Amino acid sequence: TSDLPRDMLRALYRREYSDSTASAPLRGQSPRAVLLGALLQAHLALDAEPPFDNKSCRGDAVARVLCLDGFREMLRRVAGDSGFRAVRDSAQPRPECAPENWLESPVQCDVTQSFLTFVEHPERFMAGKIGLILHQMWRVETVRKQAGKPAWTGVAALSEAVYQSGVGYRYRRGFEVNTSSVPRGSGRWWFGSLVPNYATVSLLNSAFEIGYRPTWHFGGSVAVGLTAAPFHVTGNPARQIDRVHFVIGPTLHWKRSSPIWSGLETGVEFFGNWQSRPPGNPEKQVWAVPVTAYLLGDKLRIGFRLLPGNTSAVHGGKKIALTFGLADLNGLAYWMLRRS
Repeated sequence: TSDLPRDMLRALYRREYSDSTASAPLRGQSPRAVLLGALLQAHLALDAEPPFDNKSCRGDAVARVLCLDGFREMLRRVAGDSGFRAVRDSAQPRPECAPENWLESPVQCDVTQSFLTFVEHPERFMAGKIGLILHQMWRVETVRKQAGKPAWTGVAALSEAVYQSGVGYRYRRGFEVNTSSVPRGSGRWWFGSLVPNYATVSLLNSAFEIGYRPTWHFGGSVAVGLTAAPFHVTGNPARQIDRVHFVIGPTLHWKRSSPIWSGLETGVEFFGNWQSRPPGNPEKQVWAVPVTAYLLGDKLRIGFRLLPGNTSAVHGGKKIALTFGLADLNGLAYWMLRRS
């Protein structure tokens, strides 16, 4: 492991705090001094141990990058430092210290929100930064292309799309009105909200469905969603009123690290009729339990529905329905229509 990063950290520490020995955490000092001391102590602790084995690094691209040379372990030790915790607990979010204002901030920001996030949630922070790097790479190649210079615009766009459909998507947190691979912060969130997320057909009977998927991302592998399909069209129904239904219901989604089999989802669905039923033709309630597998970065979906007691026109009255279709339609539309 190179000693250059640690030598630079020690030099920076001594330059700002020349009266210290750089060997123990400072107390009663500024947040900047406390944080720098915590970083140095973590480095010194790693120096005292056997060389880090990079072959032990496992996981996706984000996890491996952070693991190299013990960097993830160093962040873990910094996060456990009492000085860091004190700074974290006392830090107040300040708009002027947000990353987008660093260059023109009118105040000295001793500790930024992004640094605290990086130490406490390094994988999530790094995943976001890799996404920004890939997006900036595409922008640079686009400018070169517009200037008539040799450019790799297509390669850059494909790299970003693959990342946001796989690793980047697994590290997302929070709520999305209609989940997709559209990058967060791209300024096109409205596009992903308007275009449906999926379109499927039934393989055992003539049925077509398009729907949206509001999603809450809770962890690296778990998300809770809502199937909201305004149009489930049944082919050749006995009555015209039974042609179009809506589908709604909660889902539980498991994100997988494989780009081939990328997700698995199940839940409960209710089929409702958009039109009022005439007297003598009451609505037949239809409930279903879907199991859906997502493939190729959530671009394809194959599944089946169990419809216990189904005697309605939905799926031809069958108790089992197989479905096949495209997912992430809003993301696919974004990547294909984005100007390059």
